[in-house]
Amino acid sequence: VCTWLSFRYMSNTFATAYFMAVLTVYFCRCDLNIAIIEKYSRTKSEFIKDILSVILASLSLMISLGCYQAFFDSTCLILLVSFMLMLYKNEEASTLIKYFIKAIISIFVGAILYFIGMKITFMNHGIEQLSSYNEGDSLGLGNTILKIPETIGKTIYYFNQYFFNTMFRWNRLQEHLAFQLLFFGLIIVALIVAIVRIAKKNVVYAVLFTICALLLPIATNIVLFMATESFLSIQMTNGLAMFVAVAFVLVFEILVERNKDKTETDLLSKDNSLAKEKALRQIVSVIVVIVSIITIYVNYVSTQIDQEACREGRTGTITIASEILDSLKNLGYADRGGSVCFVGTPCGNERFMYSEIYPMANELMQFGNWGNAASTHGQTWMGIYREYLGYFVEPCTNDEYEAIVARDDVAAMPMYPRAGSITEIDGIIVVKVSNNY
Repeated sequence: VCTWLSFRYMSNTFATAYFMAVLTVYFCRCDLNIAIIEKYSRTKSEFIKDILSVILASLSLMISLGCYQAFFDSTCLILLVSFMLMLYKNEEASTLIKYFIKAIISIFVGAILYFIGMKITFMNHGIEQLSSYNEGDSLGLGNTILKIPETIGKTIYYFNQYFFNTMFRWNRLQEHLAFQLLFFGLIIVALIVAIVRIAKKNVVYAVLFTICALLLPIATNIVLFMATESFLSIQMTNGLAMFVAVAFVLVFEILVERNKDKTETDLLSKDNSLAKEKALRQIVSVIVVIVSIITIYVNYVSTQIDQEACREGRTGTITIASEILDSLKNLGYADRGGSVCFVGTPCGNERFMYSEIYPMANELMQFGNWGNAASTHGQTWMGIYREYLGYFVEPCTNDEYEAIVARDDVAAMPMYPRAGSITEIDGIIVVKVSNNY
């Protein structure tokens, strides 16, 4: 998925999480053919294979969650789409029920294994509870049940923001109505065609398929039901990115793969209605392929914009950090030691250079435009100096930072590198980087 090229340093982790999410569904869906099991009676061998597939699915889910919990969205979305395809192919009710039961058990067992692994990891590292990062400590069955209506609204809100607004920039055409109509038009047409075809064979299946289709936007952000106070940031949008992939799977299966149902005799038939149907299917196939290629390409371009913005921001940030270090040395602060309070982010400084690409990128990829929370701001600056300049800078405490940025005399300070942009307040070296704080 091209979206994760924006996070190259995490792409291996995200790729593993995606792969394990797909494997989870595969083991729930497939019929394991293991020779050593076939020696048992058919009933017993089927039971053993079902148990084994659930174990493998649970382990796959555990690993996916271990890579990044937010990828539970992808697992649920693929499970849902797989179920929709089974309905579309009119598979037996017993097969659907078995799949559903295996999926539920695998999710339950996989989640237990994940939490056991997490607790063991916490014990090994002396961590007592979940971090409050992005409300991670809001996990709980009580919150999930009480806030179902609110969370449903939140999932739909983020779905709308991802595909119809620019909160998350995943492709260069997402703002254009023409692309939105083309992309979702194909999906809606495919779903309607599927419902009509299914209804001709099984009305109950058609109703179930329709319900599943309505649940698709919710499934893309299912993790919000567990961490009900959480907000969605770009690195958590794996379910929304996966929606693009599974949507084309549905479209291809319903509008394109159906072409293969015709025999050679049918294709050679002189019947006008069949010839028109064949021509229409070919046109649809071409449209689907073109739209899929365009979608992948503009998604790829968006990741390149993110990468370029990250490079520009890193260069500008390191330049400013290096100049500040030189100034601290010249003023005698560096040799004396002591904690430092950096006020503002590099991107707001007049010496921070960037091109028109920078503001076009996702905010999280705008290096130098990080948040100003007391718990992370100083740590970020310390990381910049450690990783890029090989120099240790001790940040002030969270309470000291909040007290300093609230001062009127700090607000009146000029930005670096102007005179007076570096001073000392209550024994703390204060550097006014910018007014972005």
